[in-house]
Amino acid sequence: MAKCRKHFASASRTLKYATLFMLIVLILHIIAFSTPNWATVRLSVNENSSGLWLAGSDHSGLWQICSCISAFGDGFCSCFGRHGDPVWFKMTQAMETLALIGYVITGIISFVQLFSEQDRKVKRINVFVTISSGVLGCLGVIVFGVRSPQEYKDTADFFDQIGMELHGHLDFSFYLCCVAVVILLLVCTPLYMKDEKMPLPVLTQDIPVVYNNQSLVISPDMLQGGVFVTDIGRQAVGNLAPNDAPPAYTISDQHTLNPPPFDGEIPFKE
Repeated sequence: MAKCRKHFASASRTLKYATLFMLIVLILHIIAFSTPNWATVRLSVNENSSGLWLAGSDHSGLWQICSCISAFGDGFCSCFGRHGDPVWFKMTQAMETLALIGYVITGIISFVQLFSEQDRKVKRINVFVTISSGVLGCLGVIVFGVRSPQEYKDTADFFDQIGMELHGHLDFSFYLCCVAVVILLLVCTPLYMKDEKMPLPVLTQDIPVVYNNQSLVISPDMLQGGVFVTDIGRQAVGNLAPNDAPPAYTISDQHTLNPPPFDGEIPFKE
């Protein structure tokens, strides 16, 4: 757990902001993907010609259609699954589904990078998945936004001829999906690309060192390497015997650290 906190603290702000916006994109897209409000069609009877008041509405999403009918103040609604849709609508379903999968993958990769050791290859894969997902989501809303109004235009003309009014418009689920795509392409993608070019964070480990009154420096046993310094009489310290290697500061990666200066008759005086 402590290591995860260190990885998160060492991660760049760019990656943190990108992950936050990616989470917002994912939430917006899930709402749009699952709600039946991509387009709404309202049908009403012309009172002047029939003397009756009758109204109905269809709320269609990617996977469901909810129909509501009201007459003389009473009404009911019923939802059912879609079937027999045209090819362009199935293309929209496929593209938005693939976009959602890409959003989930990007979000998972981002969180893993925040709380573990980062890898540049993984960052590049994340940028590729982000761009691909955004393009698919964008194509899906474009196809739906262009073809959906055309689909209802001929139907509206027919109902007008028999004294009924038909009005259709794009609804909030469609616009939520558009907002998610815009945030992904204009905010998340540049942030991920910037983070990919930044140097990888390197964790630093604090090594506690204790100086005693005999001018000895001792490292805790939990370190793989030890820090050993003997005094002028070459007394045994830690695992070193008096006749072993000369005094030095050593750690597990074989780097040599310069000892701090001392006054007096200690051999490490500068």
